[in-house]
Formats: sequence, C-alpha cells, structure tokens
Amino acid sequence: MSDLLDQILSGGETALRELVLDQEESLHLEFKTLANMSGTHVTRDDRKLLAKALCGMANAEGGLVLVGIDTQKRDGLDFASDLRPFDDREAIRNRIVGLLPDLLSPQHVGIAVHSIPTDQGGSGGFVAINIPPSDMRPHMSIQEHRYYRRGSDGTRMMEHGEVRDAMMAPREASLGFFLDARRGVSSPLMYGATLVLGIRNVGRVPVRAPYMRFHGEAERLKPADDFQRRYRHDGAVGFYSPSSYVLHVEDEVIIAEFDTGLQLHAPNAANPASFLKHIVDTHNPGLFSIRHWEDMHHNRDTRVHRLFRADIRYGAENAAMRGEAVDLDLWTMFEMLAPFVETATA
Repeated sequence: MSDLLDQILSGGETALRELVLDQEESLHLEFKTLANMSGTHVTRDDRKLLAKALCGMANAEGGLVLVGIDTQKRDGLDFASDLRPFDDREAIRNRIVGLLPDLLSPQHVGIAVHSIPTDQGGSGGFVAINIPPSDMRPHMSIQEHRYYRRGSDGTRMMEHGEVRDAMMAPREASLGFFLDARRGVSSPLMYGATLVLGIRNVGRVPVRAPYMRFHGEAERLKPADDFQRRYRHDGAVGFYSPSSYVLHVEDEVIIAEFDTGLQLHAPNAANPASFLKHIVDTHNPGLFSIRHWEDMHHNRDTRVHRLFRADIRYGAENAAMRGEAVDLDLWTMFEMLAPFVETATA
C-alpha cells in the first residue's frame, strides 16, 4: 500500500481518479464517506465507522482507508464509484488525528493521517489513513467495545478464539547482524581501524536485553559500553546487556569491538595509494600485514594470516537466537581496511 499512498499524495485528486475509481475494495484498501462532509465535526456514527475500519486493518495486515470516496455494490462487493471531497480537508484531518486515542485500544501509534487536495485548489479535499501492520494486536474498537478484522470480502467481527490467539501470540522482535570497520588512528604506512560487531533491530517491536556469544577466537574482543563479558561452560564467550536495556525499532548497537590495522611494507610513504593498487594487481601478501593495533603501534612483528574466526550467536529476551559465521582472513581484512589508506592520503 505504500506505493499507492505515495502516488496519491504526490498526484492528488488526479491520482485518486486514475488509481482508485472503479477499483474494488480489498484486504488492504477500503473506501469511506462520512455523514458530515463539511469537516466541521465527526458524528458519533462516523466515529464508530472509523474505529471499525482502523481496527479491522490493524488486526489484519494493515492497509489504507481513503475517506471521501463513494462506493457502489457489484455482486456483493464494494467498488469506488465517485469522489466526495470534504469542504475543509485539513479540519477533518486534524479532527481524525485528535480522535485516534478514542478509537482503538491499545492505541496504534503507527497510524498516519494525510490530507489530499482537490485539483481546484482551496481548502477542499480528501483524507488518507495509513495503518501499518501492528505488533500490539488485537486492537479493540473503543466506540463499540468489539474486535474487528479486515478480510478480502470486508471487515467482520472477530471470533472469541481469534481474539484469544492474538492476545496469546508472542511479541517477538527481529534482529540483524552487522560487521564493520571504523577508521582509527593512522601514521605513515600504518592505518588503524576498529572492527565492530553488532545487531540491528529490524523488526517492529523494541528489543529487550540483547546479547552476542562467540564460539572461537574471541580473546581480543572487547565488550562495548553497556555490555559485560561472561564465560560459558561450553567454552563460548558471551557479551550481555542488562535486562533494562532496550534497542528501539530501526536502531543498532555495537556489542563487541577490537582494534586492528593495516601496514604497508613499502620502501617509502611517498605514494601509499599507488602502492595499494600494486598490491591488488600482484596479489602479493608479502607487501602488507594485518596486525592488532597494539602490536603494530609498539612495533611488534606479530603478523596474522587470519585475524578473527568465530561462530556467532545473537539474540535477546524477546528475539529468537540467530547465527552468523565470521572468518576474517588476510585478504578479507585487506579489502575492509584498504579504503582507509585512500581516505588518509586523499
């Protein structure tokens, strides 16, 4: 529905006519008109109508409710038949926004209400209500104290078993893994970096108490702020956050990190970028080394051919554990750190 909404918001009344008129209502699309189309107030019956529509979408897969669209029955199905703009689109939009806390319980904070102007300009227009899928379902219509669900053939009242199952469903979060190198301190022919490992909240609910476990070479890893190292009976090392830690939707957090660096074994530092290209062309591992930054900084010749290898498990109190295999060999690290040479010499 996001594509349809974007087209309507950018195209206005013209887009409504082209995209909506003669279209059938569906699982994700519903058309409404209100008893009072002036925009000055919303009647009690209209509150029930809006609450039912929003409740139905929120308890299904989400969708779009377009207000100001007349419908016509064909073989028992509703089709958009005509446009009926409000006299004052912003006034009705603001009233609907103000009503949202009184329409659904629990509230669905993701609902967004947009106004759409007419082609003639002025204050007239339509309203589009976008209802994303909800992880807080089931939602109840406060106006009627009933639960509704949108289906392909309309909005119906939910059965007791459906309400119970929705209430008992786990509120599970979803996590994604990331591995990145951040530029650090540099000196001639030595380019420091910090390797960071973390997780992103890629779901629709906050993540509680995330953690990461390492089976393998984890001696050099340091826990990031808010995380504590713990050793497990199976030989793994775990970095854990406190139970009060919350990672919000679309946010990310670094859990573990360690300092490393790339050293070029060039006769001089006159043109590191050119020497970097020579390494790529010749694929000669003797022209550079990857080392832990502390060893490099103190001029300890502790070259490594594999900086880090581990099977990683990550999860949270409300997110299922997932796995990631990481193998940072010599050339993988070279590809990750080489851009810092070009940045430092630009």
